[in-house]
Amino acid sequence: MPDGVQQYVKLENRLVLLAWLNSLFGYTSNRALLEDCKSVGEGFGPDGRSFLYRHLIARGNQVKIPADDLARYDENIRLHLEKINRGRTERITLRYFRYLAALYTEIYLDRLFNDKAQLLADLNAFVAGRNANRLPVEPQDEPFTEGDLAKLAYWMATGSGKTLILHLNYHQFLHYNREPLDNILLITPNEGLSEQHLAELAASGIPARRFDLNTSGLWSGGRDVVQVIEITKLVEEKRGGSVSVPVEAFEGRNLIFVDEGHKGSGGDAWRKYRDALGATGFTFEYSATFGQALSAARNDPLTAEYGKAILFDYSYKYFYGDGFGKDFRILNLRDVHPSPTGRGDGGEGQTDILLLGNLLSFYEQVRLYEEQTDALRPYNVEKPLWVFVGSTVNAVPSRS
Repeated sequence: MPDGVQQYVKLENRLVLLAWLNSLFGYTSNRALLEDCKSVGEGFGPDGRSFLYRHLIARGNQVKIPADDLARYDENIRLHLEKINRGRTERITLRYFRYLAALYTEIYLDRLFNDKAQLLADLNAFVAGRNANRLPVEPQDEPFTEGDLAKLAYWMATGSGKTLILHLNYHQFLHYNREPLDNILLITPNEGLSEQHLAELAASGIPARRFDLNTSGLWSGGRDVVQVIEITKLVEEKRGGSVSVPVEAFEGRNLIFVDEGHKGSGGDAWRKYRDALGATGFTFEYSATFGQALSAARNDPLTAEYGKAILFDYSYKYFYGDGFGKDFRILNLRDVHPSPTGRGDGGEGQTDILLLGNLLSFYEQVRLYEEQTDALRPYNVEKPLWVFVGSTVNAVPSRS
């Protein structure tokens, strides 16, 4: 590498906020936290305390959070979850990683709202200690500024429950917040996801509606209503009669929720809008692909920024390691006998035999899923999936 050129360090090695939170419980790595907690029972006991709370409090002197505070956080999570479950026919139980994400949020927001100066000092003391333990050739973490404290991000795999965490975050922020909000916005990549979010928010009993520029600021749904808008509709200034919304329409103190915002807009444009929207408020961001997006951009300052903001990491490697996600097999045909067609399909008829075998296997899986639905429900098994991937497209001959 040429002299003076700093090597890009991936996001997973820059998660300083998460490392600080893990240290409060005596964990030296994120994997150590997850491995220690994954086998703990889910839910809350007859006394109202979660099994994870009891597991963590049993760590004794390794825990640097007062027992009374930990009990208060546990109670808050229970009450917030109860609000989300109130109108549901199937009650949600928090998986261990969802509980941990909610617990870390409680710790952070409590300190942010009740002693911001001490939070900033604690984070920077941790950064200084982390830097002191690194080799001279290793990159140093930048200290936190007060502006860094106004954003939290959650790096969580698709299917791990980002939407549920968003709903918990809504209640958690309103619980600690003491100043009135001018807007509560949920920004999505596209209209399809906006509709999904509106349905999920309704199921959780959280007031929400599509953003309407004509009624913005009127608070027709109450001050705690979530307004849902696509990132593609945000512009610097409105032109003509388009459906675009100027960022200045959201002046004031805003609470912003962002679902995969980087997928719906150019990176530089989105960051400018996000910074303007959250300038005097607070932002929560959620993505399954923070690491991939930042590695592709190789933007070191932006990676460092998210390293200070990501509060919880349950990215796909942890999700899959816990047995979630789809298992897959890739079967390649060996060219045992030359193909008369010259397509290298391993001999005439072998492709049909392979497809027939896959079809029968898929049929068996689907039949088992449909006949044993009740027995499989506790395992959260999803309906089997069969994917065809083509590598070429045959041209359609023209008709004379």
